[in-house]
Parts: sequence; structure tokens; C-alpha cells
Amino acid sequence: MLGREIAVLINQELQPGMHQISFSSSDYDLFFGGAQFVIIDPKTGRYFGSADRRRGGVALGY
Repeated sequence: MLGREIAVLINQELQPGMHQISFSSSDYDLFFGGAQFVIIDPKTGRYFGSADRRRGGVALGY
């Protein structure tokens, strides 16, 4: 099952008939997401981060 927001994008990329996809019944579903992350590129030392905008968390790195 995919959240409706991302399901549309992914469904467009999949070959028709190859996968069975279920969609969430609403655009805002607490079943999905809730992740925040920060990663460091080992070659450059640069920080990259992201947070699920449906949640109250943020991604911070220093």
C-alpha cells in the first residue's frame, strides 16, 4: 500500500499489469512516513537531510 501522494508518481513509472498497488484512502495518513534522516557524504563531508512534512520532526545536522 502506498500513500496517495507518492503512489501516483510511482504508479506512472511501473509497467502496467506487472504490479498490484493499493492506495491510501486519504492524502494525509498517519500510517505512512514519520521518518527524519541526516546523512553525510563520506567523500565531501557534506550533510544532507530530509523529514516527512506530514510530521512534526525536522532533520538537523551540524
